[in-house]
Amino acid sequence: MQIGYGEHVLNRYERICFDKKYSTVQGMIPADLICPGHPLLEATSDLIRERTVDVMKRGAIYVDDSDFSMDARLLFYIEDAVQDGILLKDGNRRTISKHIHFVELKEDGTAMNAGYAPYLDYQAVDEEEQQVLHTWIKSQEWLCSGVEDMAKKICQSQTLFPNHFAEVKTRKEMMLVKTAKAVKERMTAEIQYWDFRAADLQQKEAAGKTNAKLNSQLASRRAEDLEARMQARLAEIEKERKISPMPPVITGGALIIPKGLLRSLMGTDLSNQFGHGNRQAIEYAAMNAVMEIELQLGYRPKRR
Repeated sequence: MQIGYGEHVLNRYERICFDKKYSTVQGMIPADLICPGHPLLEATSDLIRERTVDVMKRGAIYVDDSDFSMDARLLFYIEDAVQDGILLKDGNRRTISKHIHFVELKEDGTAMNAGYAPYLDYQAVDEEEQQVLHTWIKSQEWLCSGVEDMAKKICQSQTLFPNHFAEVKTRKEMMLVKTAKAVKERMTAEIQYWDFRAADLQQKEAAGKTNAKLNSQLASRRAEDLEARMQARLAEIEKERKISPMPPVITGGALIIPKGLLRSLMGTDLSNQFGHGNRQAIEYAAMNAVMEIELQLGYRPKRR
């Protein structure tokens, strides 16, 4: 199996570990450290995602305990990938980078970058809350009218995807320029050496001095083979330079219910929500109010 940047998954691993300190243990063979970026971990993750992709597409419902507002929002997991011009065995172009972006979308169409793994800060709902929320969801038209397309358009208009593409293209271009230079210098030196050897042997052969192990024709052939190899490698590098973004793909989503809205739907008494005994609620309410104003002014505030 081949993935990512052309790395391969081996048929067998003698020993693996998940902690660096166990990579080298006295009396044991060195172990492969399974960490993000390792071909085995990446391949396993891809297989799990392929088999359970429908689960993420079904969506989920989370509660944001830090938000006491009444505005629900949708959280989308959007994958964007960058490919180069190298064709794989299946005929598809090679993917050289993938990013998962988390974007939250409100009813009014406002979208914002939700940061890295925002779902870690959210809570699951219980069965009673699910029943109440399912009834409420049916009354919300904006949740049933092409929200995925809206999320894609908003993401493409923002800087999430262009920044990823520009970063990959810049880094890859710098690496390929250095690689092409190194290939030319090394291969040209070898070609010149064998060209010189071919000319030298040809003169000696004309003078009747033959070499049983190496003659001018063999030396010339080696120079020609090296020239062909250099051109093939440079052509491959040119294909690698043909970097382009792939269309974004929504891999999953979730409905985020603010704690304030959940309390209202559940009929919980809100009279003491902002009382003296709940300073945290007051702080959150003030922070949310400030963030709403900053968003209206065109800024992108983030919680710390």
